[in-house]
Amino acid sequence: MAADFEAIFVRQMLKTMRTSSLGEGLFDGQGTEQFRDMQDAKVAESMAQQGVFGIAQLLSRHVENKDV
Repeated sequence: MAADFEAIFVRQMLKTMRTSSLGEGLFDGQGTEQFRDMQDAKVAESMAQQGVFGIAQLLSRHVENKDV
């Protein structure tokens, strides 16, 4: 569950990074945008599973400590 949250967080971060780019490319369009969204979702899930940022681990530890 914490890994799912990390994936959502990373996906939003990637989306924000893409929207802050300096301009549109030659082939940018709705289809390209949908493909990039799917690609970002897959990358975010992969990063969350690998624990790249460690957000899921920190959340899990925090929740475990609160239950005590």
